[in-house]
Amino acid sequence: MANKIFSTYKNKKERSTKNNDRITVEIGHAHVACMVVGGNTNQIEDFEFFDLGSSRLKNFEESFAYVVIGSRLLDKPYADKKVFFNSAHSVLIPNQFYSKENAHDSLNLIFGNNTTEVFSDDLTRQFQIVNTYRVPVQVKEVVEKNLAVVTLEHTYTNLLKRIYQELSTLPGSLIKIQFYKNYFIVAVLSEHRLQYVQSLSYSVAEDVLYHLSSICDHFNLKGTVLQLSGMIDLKATIFEILSAHFKNIHIDNLSVPDLDTGDYPLHYFAPFFKLAE
Repeated sequence: MANKIFSTYKNKKERSTKNNDRITVEIGHAHVACMVVGGNTNQIEDFEFFDLGSSRLKNFEESFAYVVIGSRLLDKPYADKKVFFNSAHSVLIPNQFYSKENAHDSLNLIFGNNTTEVFSDDLTRQFQIVNTYRVPVQVKEVVEKNLAVVTLEHTYTNLLKRIYQELSTLPGSLIKIQFYKNYFIVAVLSEHRLQYVQSLSYSVAEDVLYHLSSICDHFNLKGTVLQLSGMIDLKATIFEILSAHFKNIHIDNLSVPDLDTGDYPLHYFAPFFKLAE
């Protein structure tokens, strides 16, 4: 069963249906996040976060039904609806080698055959690559049933577009990490060139250090900057261990005017809020 574990609404009122508002939804393997950008303010005004629990994507139709029941946002009309799919089943293919057949073959080779639909996001202008990814058929059907016409994009695509926009101001050697429950997305730059993007799971803090140490060894990264955001407690063991091994750590925050995030630090919400920018 899906549970709403956090929500915040502008002025604590019901959302109006007349402001040309936009909604952004992210679907992860264990969460659904909903954000509304006000048509009058062009700022995030409402946010909801649901934990899908142990069912995850296996019983997504049932899980999403609980999300719809618990949400104050999904039943409203919007001028624009965008859904991001946050999944590890993604392959970045150089644009000169991309074709629909290559996309299917690459995903099947790496992740095995499955009942999914393959999508592609063009990142040729940014990094001369195409992000190909799988979406389970059930997930796609549930999204279409509940949200009707939407634009679908992968979370990696948004992350890479933002990295490209900030490239001139970023350090040449950078490991950018977005933490979620029991996994994180990591993107690696070396000499301002994109080297790696992937989702990596972890159970204990040492798993995170192992993954990052392997990445540093593989790409010969020394003195690299670590940029962190998402669900990481800066007083917990993970951050203590990372601080002991990486001397240059930057916390990526994103402040949203007039949005009450309670006792949570701003970096918790940065990966979600940036999807709606």
